[in-house]
Amino acid sequence: MSEGERRCGVLHPQSLQRALLETRGKHMQLCDDRTIDPPFQSAIMSMSVDHVEDRYMLVGYANGGVAIIDVSEETVKDKKFECALRIPQGQAHDFGVTSLAWYTRDTGLFVSGGFDEVVKIWDTNKAEVAIEYKTKGKVYDIDVHKTSTLHNLVAAANGHVVSLYDANSGLRQHSLRGHQGTVNCVAWSVCEQYQLFSGGSDGTVVRMQSAKTFLSPVKKRLWDVRQGASCLAFLSPEGKPWTSRRAFLALPALPHKTCRKRRRTEHDGTASSSSKGDEAALLAHAKGVSCLRFTPDGRYLLSSGGDERVRLWNPVSCELEIVNYGAFPQARAAAYKKVQFDVSWSGKLLFHPCQNEVVVCDLASGNRISRLRGHVGTVKCCVAKPRGEDLFSGDQDANILVWTPNDRQVALVCPAGTDRISRFLDGEEEVEVDVDNWSDSD
Repeated sequence: MSEGERRCGVLHPQSLQRALLETRGKHMQLCDDRTIDPPFQSAIMSMSVDHVEDRYMLVGYANGGVAIIDVSEETVKDKKFECALRIPQGQAHDFGVTSLAWYTRDTGLFVSGGFDEVVKIWDTNKAEVAIEYKTKGKVYDIDVHKTSTLHNLVAAANGHVVSLYDANSGLRQHSLRGHQGTVNCVAWSVCEQYQLFSGGSDGTVVRMQSAKTFLSPVKKRLWDVRQGASCLAFLSPEGKPWTSRRAFLALPALPHKTCRKRRRTEHDGTASSSSKGDEAALLAHAKGVSCLRFTPDGRYLLSSGGDERVRLWNPVSCELEIVNYGAFPQARAAAYKKVQFDVSWSGKLLFHPCQNEVVVCDLASGNRISRLRGHVGTVKCCVAKPRGEDLFSGDQDANILVWTPNDRQVALVCPAGTDRISRFLDGEEEVEVDVDNWSDSD
């Protein structure tokens, strides 16, 4: 970026901070002076840090317990992050907690879902359940739109459908269908408030349109505007996305009898070679999709699957970006193979679990920058602070490790002003601005 472009305001106001965070994020190390004592002696299945205060982290366990850990630097005591809330098994969930999400606007509410086929909205201050939804299948993932101003819908992946629940009314609003197998993960679009992406065990990633509900300001009636087909497109790694009708004719094992009649198969039930090729072209991942994540700016969507691969998508055109991140092998003996990865706040780094370590990759090129080693058990999830530098990873041994930038390595990359950079990122020092020293009294 030239000096003239900088003076003209081409640079984004947060470009400097994002560049510094990206540089520091490439040199992560295990933090020695900040640790977390396990609230439960059980495998960790899900983690989430709030986007409002950037302070509280939700942790879900395989025994059904839920914990809230205060990860603020101001509350560190004896080099440990304290557990602010501990909800034991039975009171939280009866079985494993597969997903957790904070409410959109504050930390007063959070949502949890698990294998006990229940989605719960919690009052954080009272540690009580405010709303409880009974589902028709195990809940594998939930998501709440982080910037929505038009709705408060909670998307839950349960069974073969994606269910939408209204946090205001406490009612189930809509069910989105488009998968032939179990829905494993959901992710709201960052740019479009009513678009939702889902990944299933059938290996497909589906772009859906949810219901638009609003109140009329005149008669106070509830209006429900829905499209004829909520499924908009299937993401295909072999070019442009498939429309719902084209994919409808290519998907195997259609459940409805009238749908099966439209399939041209042989007498013994085997499909032709062309239809088999269509089915393979529909698969975003060969062995099911396990996790979906948007970059903070909403420009890209990342998916991880059972084929141990990560793919980068354009959420607007639904086309695949050709980036090779390599393989991320997982433990073969694990019964629950879903992993949770995350993207840095700058949107330039990918943090993905790989057996007993976390791999850091460059998002644009796919190059592997470093491997974070420190876990003994298999790492199942990792989460980065939305506006900070810390990275948290949890394994099957109930251990949560904290990773921070290595200041010594960062000093070798940018030795000038390293202390000022740290104070600037922590908010302790502001950027100096030239001001004319003149007065009307002269």
